[in-house]
Amino acid sequence: MNLRTAPIATVVALGLATTACSSPGPTASGASPAPPSPSAGVSASVQPAATANPALPIRPDPYAEAAEQFHLPVDTVRTAVTDTRIEMVRIGGDHGQNLHGVDPEPSPIDQGAHLDPRIITYFAGRLGVPDSQAHAVMTFLLNEWNEYDEKAEQNNRENHTPGVAAIAARLATGLHISEARAAWYESLLISRPKPPQAPGDGPDRLEQAVVNALGVTPAQFEKALAK
Repeated sequence: MNLRTAPIATVVALGLATTACSSPGPTASGASPAPPSPSAGVSASVQPAATANPALPIRPDPYAEAAEQFHLPVDTVRTAVTDTRIEMVRIGGDHGQNLHGVDPEPSPIDQGAHLDPRIITYFAGRLGVPDSQAHAVMTFLLNEWNEYDEKAEQNNRENHTPGVAAIAARLATGLHISEARAAWYESLLISRPKPPQAPGDGPDRLEQAVVNALGVTPAQFEKALAK
């Protein structure tokens, strides 16, 4: 499944996926990752033109930055975030009501559920670090997500493109679910680490977890977003 269809270009602006090679940056070993692929994370048939929105903010890779900051392998950070968000799908409830944490900047997207103590403990296990360090890493990432999402939402307003609330409403209408539930899954998909995919590849692991939780097919999910 590819969630970067033309009608959801604004979600691309909001960082729906941070590809594994989205931006150059040092890894924990000091090596620089490969240059970004022009098609990574976006289907070749629907990839937005580079000039389609000149105001679109450029995003550094928050996972490479976290890896450097906390001396961790960048692939470990990316995998840990993906695994943790899949766990959030599993235990978070229909609209995230089972997870509690405080996001200091909950607009446009409240990511506080990532700071729930159970999620931090799970994240720590995936990173192989103590809970205290995992909390620091997650807080760092949350701040990075918030900074970019705020800029992207401002960009959406200035360019009269739909923001996160409009995307959640579209998803809710298309799948006949509540907007709260749609917003919950949207929050988990935005800014997720996204491995490079070729056109026609199926859903990534997190996308598949969301589709399964909703009880729909990948095609139904994309159709809802495209309405």
